[in-house]
Amino acid sequence: MTSFPPKSLSVYGACAAAIALLLFAVVATPNRNTISYHLQYLTVLKQGPFVPPHRVRDVFSRRTLQWLRLGRPTFQEWGDRLEEEQQALINLGYYERKWVPWKNGEQEWESAFTNTAIWRERFCIHGDFRRPTEIRLTARPAEILEFEAIVRMQLAKLREMRHQSRGSTEVTQ
Repeated sequence: MTSFPPKSLSVYGACAAAIALLLFAVVATPNRNTISYHLQYLTVLKQGPFVPPHRVRDVFSRRTLQWLRLGRPTFQEWGDRLEEEQQALINLGYYERKWVPWKNGEQEWESAFTNTAIWRERFCIHGDFRRPTEIRLTARPAEILEFEAIVRMQLAKLREMRHQSRGSTEVTQ
């Protein structure tokens, strides 16, 4: 029976450890081109733009640790990353993007949308000052269809109200 010299055992052990570490790194590294990867990253980003701690007790808070983990992004960088993740999910076919009509500041109009999936995920709704009567939705196709159905119902309700108000003014004249 041949015995290995102590030096070769440590070399073999180091090689085995290096191979094991390399295999773990390959298996543990997420595939950045998957829907699940982008959804996980988007979940972290959804918690909002993180800012540096202002008080000493905030240094060890969960928000500060997440802000550090993300590379200490500014508000603009956070918004850019949010857009990148949404765009990646659009490219993978998970999300869709669409502009829909909107009545800004009308409480009755807005309250009709508070139970939709898109409304609960505020990052999916974007306004643009160049298009004040529309909002941009970024969500799954079924969620956009739900939102559009409510938009159609609200627009029909507004048309009906206008028609009734015209009818009542014609009767009084």
